[in-house]
Amino acid sequence: THNCEVADGAASLLRAAWGVENHLAGAVEAPWMRMIRLPTTAPLDKSQINSLIERCGIELNAEVACMTVRGNSYVRISAHMYNEVDQYEALAGITRLLP
Repeated sequence: THNCEVADGAASLLRAAWGVENHLAGAVEAPWMRMIRLPTTAPLDKSQINSLIERCGIELNAEVACMTVRGNSYVRISAHMYNEVDQYEALAGITRLLP
C-alpha cells in the first residue's frame, strides 16, 4: 500500500509540474512503478535518452530510467518502503535538461 501511494503521489506531482496528462488513466500499472510522459514535442532518440539519464544523475542527483515507446518519451519511476513523495520533487527539474 505504501509503495503504491508513493508511486501514485510522485506520478501526480510530476504530471502537474510538467503539464502532462495521465496517458494510462484507468489502466493497470505495476504496483510500485509508474511511467510519466515527458513534455517533449518530439520523441527522444537513444543518445538523447542516455544524455538525459546521465544529466539527471549529475544535475538533479536523481536516478531515473527514461525510454521512448511508440513515439512518446517517458520517465519511469519506482517506489519502495524507504521512499516518500517529496523525494521525487527534484525530477520536476528535468524539463530544463530536455533538448
